[in-house]
Amino acid sequence: MAFARGLRGRYRLAGEETDEQIAEKDLGSDDLLALPADTWSAIRGCAEQLLTAAEVDGLVGARLWLNERGLSWSWATSTPLGEGGTRLRVH
Repeated sequence: MAFARGLRGRYRLAGEETDEQIAEKDLGSDDLLALPADTWSAIRGCAEQLLTAAEVDGLVGARLWLNERGLSWSWATSTPLGEGGTRLRVH
């Protein structure tokens, strides 16, 4: 997963790895879901639940978690999201 700046610290997740560490185990996955700023604002206090759903059940788990809460998401594209948007990368 790729995290927005400050997200790891906010939810006390493990520290970031170096590029070399990531490259050693990167499976070549792509960004799959794009979350607009209003979705990130809505999950500010419970983002760890989304991250856990993605880690446990992959893309399906993340999509179900978002859909059950009526939160916006879209399929990620190769173009930037623009101001305020964040991508959720699931391996």
